[in-house]
Amino acid sequence: MSELEEVPEGVDLARGEADLAAAAEQLRGRPPSQRSQETAARVLRAALSAPRRAVVLDTAHEGLQVTSVTVVALLRDALQRTLVDAAVRRIRLDHDGPVLTRVTVEVVVRYGSSVPDLAAFVGRTVRTVLLDALGAGPSPGAAGVVDHVHVADVTLGDPEQVEPLDEDGEPG
Repeated sequence: MSELEEVPEGVDLARGEADLAAAAEQLRGRPPSQRSQETAARVLRAALSAPRRAVVLDTAHEGLQVTSVTVVALLRDALQRTLVDAAVRRIRLDHDGPVLTRVTVEVVVRYGSSVPDLAAFVGRTVRTVLLDALGAGPSPGAAGVVDHVHVADVTLGDPEQVEPLDEDGEPG
């Protein structure tokens, strides 16, 4: 309030802020109610089950388009079937209108794995999937798409057990 508008005459701003801070601290110390936990769980389930927004992407094939959700699913499937000592955490697509411009794949790697070899393998797999989905040639074909592999985490355990992040709801 003090930064947005003048404090009215007779109001002790410092005391009000202190009282608000004390009340917030008391609430933080209380366990959440059963109802608030149930409500939070319902909201989370609804958010996770909501359909993702998709962008329709052009391909090099005349009259054929694919959705961003389809491209992500194809990439995730191909990588999950073939990766060893690594797992996909997230796939991000960037686009300029209906043209796919960049694919970023975040992976979790088992400690001791060769990161350069893994990055090269992921890059080749992404290229193969994009060639199949978008076709060869310059934009909107696969040749115009930049791929980037990012090691998001390293784990001593099984990379498949690290919680994956969901892809962006709206690419780009």
